[in-house]
Order: sequence, then C-alpha cells, then structure tokens
Amino acid sequence: MTPVEIAYFKHFMFDKDLARSFQHLYQTRRILGSPRGDKDANPELIEDYFLKTSAKDVIMKAFYFAPTNNNAQRLYNTFDYWKDIDDKWQEYMRQNESNFSNDSWPQLRKTFAILRQNWDAPGYWKKENLESTEEVYERMHIDLPLPDFIWLHGDVPPQTKRNDAEQIAVNIHNAKDGDVLVRVRKNDEGDTFRMILLFRELITCEVDGVNLHKAMTYCNYNIHSR
Repeated sequence: MTPVEIAYFKHFMFDKDLARSFQHLYQTRRILGSPRGDKDANPELIEDYFLKTSAKDVIMKAFYFAPTNNNAQRLYNTFDYWKDIDDKWQEYMRQNESNFSNDSWPQLRKTFAILRQNWDAPGYWKKENLESTEEVYERMHIDLPLPDFIWLHGDVPPQTKRNDAEQIAVNIHNAKDGDVLVRVRKNDEGDTFRMILLFRELITCEVDGVNLHKAMTYCNYNIHSR
C-alpha cells in the first residue's frame, strides 16, 4: 500500500474499533505460505505487510479465517465477518482516494500523523511512542527529502527548517506571481483530477501552533475527467 492508503487504513480500523482485533489475528493467524515454500507468506511484522500488500488485499489476504458457524464467540474471525468489513473498507478508500489533502502526506500531520504509529511497537498509540519523521521515513522506506518542518520525537513541530534546493525546485516555493500551477492525479479507474491555480504569493501562517506556508491564489479550479 502507499503511505496515503496505510494512513486511511489505520484510521478506518480505529474508527471501527477493529485495530486490535486485526493486529491479534495477524499475529496469531497470518498466512505463512505453502508447504513447498514461503513465497506467499506474509511478513512477521505488520508494518512490513502494509508495504507489501495492496489496499484491495490488505484485509482478505492478511490471515486465515475460521469457518462461519453459529458460535458467537468465534464470529470475529470468520470469513463472512471480515468480508463485510472489507466491503466497507473498499468504499471508505474510494471516498478518500482523491482528497486534495493527500498530497500533503509527507508532512505527517493531521490525517497522516497516524503514520507515526508503528503498529509493531508496544504502546504505539501513546504520544511518547510516536515516531519522528526520520524514523517513519526509514521504516517505510520513503526516499523523499525531509519536509521543511520536521517533527522530532516527543516534541511539537516545527523544530528544524531545512533549505533543500532540490525540494524547492519542484514545489510551490518556486512559484512567482501570475504563474499557473497544475497538480494532476489519477485513480485506479483511470479518472484524472486536476487542480489549476493562478498563483499570487506564498505567506506564512500559524495553524494549531504550527508554522506553515500558505499559497494565496487569484483563483483556482478543480477538473475531473475520464
């Protein structure tokens, strides 16, 4: 899964109060592969599994299911139970896959701050156990320049601002008054989403105690095409 998909999956599991059930079943019933080899085996670490799998398969190919029966105590690990959850997850992902906020995931803030949770670590949900930007990037094998505002373990951002010439060359920091900027995204169905901005200036602002850059525009348009 992509970092965006992993973030939404973790939110979905928490919102449905399913995170611990999913983690327990993965740890105790994960798919170990065939007797002839382990090419189909799921990794021991659930975070590695998230990187290996897809949003389509993350639930239904995570672990073995118990036969569906009338035993209420075993209902939570049956195929029918998780297939219903998977249907809801697929719809949830469809509703969020084109959110414009998805482009901001490398900052690991707001919706994507949940990526700082390492589900293989004890007490991963506690504030003191949240990972820093560097730790998240290393764990998820993210090969991107660190964001302008770096969140350090246990502290409130921002802590460090870096001047990265490569980063500045490819983002909105390089825009000038009157420039037309276009962001293009495509989903799995082939739909194209374009955000067209007539750029004016970049200003600094503070949101929830965090210093940010905000793009001011003369106008902007959102276009969806097939």
